[in-house]
Amino acid sequence: MPFNWIAAFKIIPWTDVIAAAPTVARTARDLWRGISKTRPTETVEARDDVETAGTPPSMEEEIRSLRAELAETRAQLLSSSEVLRALADQDEKLVGAIEVLRVRTRVLAIVCVALVAACVMLLLR
Repeated sequence: MPFNWIAAFKIIPWTDVIAAAPTVARTARDLWRGISKTRPTETVEARDDVETAGTPPSMEEEIRSLRAELAETRAQLLSSSEVLRALADQDEKLVGAIEVLRVRTRVLAIVCVALVAACVMLLLR
């Protein structure tokens, strides 16, 4: 049984999606700006957990390890926010294209109504 894509797209509340798209794009840009401007934290609190196997690492080793984890987490956050920014840009372009198609559809409908009216006038002569 094939999936009916047309029915699926009819279920989506496109007016809500289109209305919310500028806000989503603006928020994603603000998030991207905020994340890209932040600097890594210079101080990291020591962990409370103690390794059970082997000797516990020295404070310097643990700080180095935590800084490496922090840098990796920051890199992941930046890459995620870049993806979010790209998706927001694509969303904004999609909304613009949908708006153009909506206007073109309205103009086409008006032209079709005018042509039908002209045909009816010619047939009634």
